[in-house]
Amino acid sequence: MSFIASKSINGIDEIIFNDAPNAKQRYILNSIPVVGVTTAIKAGYPTSEALVNWKSGQAAEYAWNQAPVRKPEEGDQVIKEAKLAWKKEAEEAAGIGVVVHLYAELSSKNKRNEAIESLTKYKDSLQWNEIVNACYKVDDFTKQNKDEILFTEQIVGSTQHKFAGRFDRLVKRDGKVIISDYKTSKSFYIDQFIQDALYSIAIKEWLGLKVEGFEVIRFGKEGGDFEPLLINDPEEIKELTKKGLDCLDDYNFIKKWGKDLRFKYK
Repeated sequence: MSFIASKSINGIDEIIFNDAPNAKQRYILNSIPVVGVTTAIKAGYPTSEALVNWKSGQAAEYAWNQAPVRKPEEGDQVIKEAKLAWKKEAEEAAGIGVVVHLYAELSSKNKRNEAIESLTKYKDSLQWNEIVNACYKVDDFTKQNKDEILFTEQIVGSTQHKFAGRFDRLVKRDGKVIISDYKTSKSFYIDQFIQDALYSIAIKEWLGLKVEGFEVIRFGKEGGDFEPLLINDPEEIKELTKKGLDCLDDYNFIKKWGKDLRFKYK
């Protein structure tokens, strides 16, 4: 277990971040536990129909593949395992994302040798080809990008709204401050930009900088080039920021009412 501290621009407020993989409480803001950005958005933004269908598909595929080798009396176990089949796939995808994030962070700091070294322990991984495909795109992006990097992997928080998080990249481009988030997803999703919006609130409070653009840079695990999507229309930024605060309100509502013993899912 290791802890990382971050001080705000006022030199008074402090966040302690627990970066242990399975930490139950990651952010402590001025000695008070607070929710992380990603957790708040998951609670407040509805699960997409596409994701629900994907989960169901993973369960069906697992059950179908097990049918020839299972006995009828083992049916309950197959169903139980099928319900969790999507989780394994999601964990593998998240693992690839972690590897690519670190590679991108080191590359952005011109630490080429360290970036390559960070991949060596994954060479025997079943996801190696996907990791390589994504990292090739990181290399192309690094070569082409001319942004002035202000911060990378910076922890920020909001004492006003009681949340914290660690963003990937904050840059200055054509005189404007832009938050960039690395993703290895198959597409762009609205919640990725809601995430940037919440970060922007914390960045203004913690670092004293006004964010004028939300950007997601997608390093897909398939073939092709890296793909950026930038949202910098002031009205869209305002709308996404409002939705970010709505998600935070929803998280707090669910946290309060979820403890009520009158409501239980069985």
